[in-house]
Amino acid sequence: MKLTKKFSQLTAFSALLLLGTTTNLFAAASLPPDLEVKITQGGESVTTGSIFSYIIVITNIGGELAANNAVLDVILPTAGTVIGTTQDGDTCLQTGTDVSCPLGNLNDGDQATVEIQFQAPNTPTLLSLTAEASESGSAGPETNFDNNSATVETEVVTDDDGNNVVDNNGGCSLGTSGNFAFPLWHLASIAGLIGLRWTRRRS
Repeated sequence: MKLTKKFSQLTAFSALLLLGTTTNLFAAASLPPDLEVKITQGGESVTTGSIFSYIIVITNIGGELAANNAVLDVILPTAGTVIGTTQDGDTCLQTGTDVSCPLGNLNDGDQATVEIQFQAPNTPTLLSLTAEASESGSAGPETNFDNNSATVETEVVTDDDGNNVVDNNGGCSLGTSGNFAFPLWHLASIAGLIGLRWTRRRS
């Protein structure tokens, strides 16, 4: 009788332990994916015409796989030019000011990195770039959207001499010629010398 009672108690305890373990495993497996987006640019400002990079890092900090249809959408600044894009193992597609990058599979803790090389415009302005990640993993769409997107603003300024920087196509802005600076006061000095020589000849 006592053995039967102890056996029943042990069986009940084992059943509760097994149920608890199964419940915890199920809860852990059912956590949805959670994509976090971070952008680094390297500074708050760049000079006109210069080339710099946006580094976008997407991390799955959730508990479930982010499936193959995970995508990063980037809204580019309206001024400036994209020089190129680099992505881990895939290719981004640019249409106007929109860039779309497939992210592939992102397990819990996995990261994907997208680098966008960009050339600043030749006039001072404020650039704004926004990146947003989306997916529908095997546990269903994620529920935390607070960290799915990020925006970075970059001020475009002139150089220390107040001149603009030459662009890649060889065109130059006022005050520069190629990589050699040619300030306006040089032009004024030359014009003055020409005028002085002309006056002496006439006299």
